[in-house]
Amino acid sequence: MNRIICILIVAIACSQAPAGIQLRVCDPNTLEPIDLTEVMVGTDVSIVIHSDANDLWGGGLFIEGQDRALGQLTARAGDPNSPPFSGSCLPAAGPDAYIYEWKDSNIWGFDCYTDIFERTPGNWFVLDYTALEVGTCTVGFYDHDNSWTAADPNLSIDFLNTPSRDLNNDETVNFADFALFAADWNKQSDPNDPNLMRAADFSKNGHVGLEDVVMFADFWLWGVPGWKPAEEVQPPAEPEIVYDVTYSLVCDPNASPFTDPNTLSDANSLSDITLGIGDSVVIYVDKSSVNNAAVMIFNMDVTISDPNLGSIDSDPNGTAEILVLPRMTAFDSIGPGAQPEGIAFFAANLTPMQDGDMASFVYTASQVGDVTLELVNYSEDPPAILQTMTIRQVQPVVEMLQQAYNESPDLQQTVPQTEWNAFIESVEESTQQ
Repeated sequence: MNRIICILIVAIACSQAPAGIQLRVCDPNTLEPIDLTEVMVGTDVSIVIHSDANDLWGGGLFIEGQDRALGQLTARAGDPNSPPFSGSCLPAAGPDAYIYEWKDSNIWGFDCYTDIFERTPGNWFVLDYTALEVGTCTVGFYDHDNSWTAADPNLSIDFLNTPSRDLNNDETVNFADFALFAADWNKQSDPNDPNLMRAADFSKNGHVGLEDVVMFADFWLWGVPGWKPAEEVQPPAEPEIVYDVTYSLVCDPNASPFTDPNTLSDANSLSDITLGIGDSVVIYVDKSSVNNAAVMIFNMDVTISDPNLGSIDSDPNGTAEILVLPRMTAFDSIGPGAQPEGIAFFAANLTPMQDGDMASFVYTASQVGDVTLELVNYSEDPPAILQTMTIRQVQPVVEMLQQAYNESPDLQQTVPQTEWNAFIESVEESTQQ
């Protein structure tokens, strides 16, 4: 795997650090540090040597002894016409800064030297560390100016190499890996038995359980742009793997918050309903499966054909609900979807989800016209439209009758105002029963 993630390492024994020199492990593009305490096997991390001063300097990073089997340091190539590893010499180190590789029977690494005449404070050098095997690998930092008065290495950084959560080796940790993790859930593991060796047993305790859930969550969405450590990860919205399952949009004419149930007399779980202007309806996303298909991820969007005619309450703190059972509520996510006026739902679990109502939302009609709601499945690429619901939005019956009376002089002459008002009152009473 050739992907570099970024972390900030707090060096041990900082009091011994040379003045102005810092070790940072950062994003290779931005060189901005973030917090992380471990590195997955197969992952490269980029170590930056930074200086707050512009003094002439030389030093290096090295791995000694048996730790060389756990981790590896590499320098970056640059322009073919430049000195070797010029890609690891950053501009602040000066135009003639250079790096050379050092290997002997006990220590491997790189020495780094700034330009003799030109240097500026900033990021001077970058080297990459690759986690090769599970274990703790120590990278030693040597400052040659201090080697005469302080023990080498002057600082040491311990990288905790942990098993990769990228179970399908596609350089991201997402729901494709979650599906593989779920397949191993609650199973025994034995690395000495090929039939019982579980990749999801990250803790190596012989059982895929809660410890492994926590370790998996630590690298959730790793490899996705903007990835942050687990405590900063937002609820995921990644594609699911769907089996033999049918999803549909349905509504219940007796569900709150209908303001005029009589306008929804045709809404008995049909995909074509009538709704009065200003009225609202609760719509459900329903799931049914064949042969109890094991679905553990629910990831759906609902879009509106014309947002000018109606609206969906997609506020995460509003009326929309996730109704999936059972589920891990830590993964719940409600909010605007790919279409900002629409709504997106996400839920996940380690055991199969039951059939039935998976989520609900409130739709409100605002103008006369036909609106189509589309249920979109983000488990497929491109996303697949699973089912549509048509909402025929009309003026309330009383308003339609009153408008007809107001616009018809002949009707006004035939039916006096007092009789018409009595008729309208009777219609209003009938629609409220």
